[in-house]
Amino acid sequence: MKFHKKNIKDLDGWIGKSVKILLTNEGSFYIGVLKEEQKNGILIEVNGRMIYIPYESVLSIEEI
Repeated sequence: MKFHKKNIKDLDGWIGKSVKILLTNEGSFYIGVLKEEQKNGILIEVNGRMIYIPYESVLSIEEI
């Protein structure tokens, strides 16, 4: 399943799951565990590090 930018803020069921986040920068992405949604972005864990990604930087999110 994939979320695109227009409906990205409805990710409650994805918390704790592995995701691939495609960024608006051409070809850039993160693969990690979705930890939480925040007011203006999402928090993921990648290799033991927490990374905050603002919604405006996200092109799509795919569950893997």
